Amino acid sequence: MSDFPSFHWRHYAQVQLARGDHRGALETLRRGLAQEPEDPEAHALLSLVLLSLKRPHAAEHEAGIALSLEPMLPLAHAAAASAAMARRRFKDAEQHLKNLLELEPDDTSNLRLQARFLELHGQEAAQAGGVGAGHRAGCERPGHDGDDGVGRAGARGREAGRAVGP
Repeated sequence: MSDFPSFHWRHYAQVQLARGDHRGALETLRRGLAQEPEDPEAHALLSLVLLSLKRPHAAEHEAGIALSLEPMLPLAHAAAASAAMARRRFKDAEQHLKNLLELEPDDTSNLRLQARFLELHGQEAAQAGGVGAGHRAGCERPGHDGDDGVGRAGARGREAGRAVGP
């Protein structure tokens, strides 16, 4: 794998994710980043893998690196929003979602992430005595499909690989 360009090992990590091998994807991305430490797409993908492994602090760190390398990368904003939601930092998540939707307003995975944000934020407000459960845009559970960001990572990573690919 040491001679592979970055899009090859990112693609391999996405295959591992699709097979449910999150730890394998983690190792693949770490090895790839050791060779190309300034690959923003790899850092964003690693962020989503870390989230799937219940490591939100590390995920937030990797998303931050991705954004510092490429502030207009949609995958980095999706990863940052997901990490912020996992850490219950709703203002940060909301800002990343706003940026993400400005970059890719019609992408369905972004809209699902926004619905998940609204659901989580609504639950938080309901627990604090603010918004009632029925107030969430008239939906039972908007966008809830169990997506922790990793499914989106596979799709986005494939797009990124095609954009950088041969």
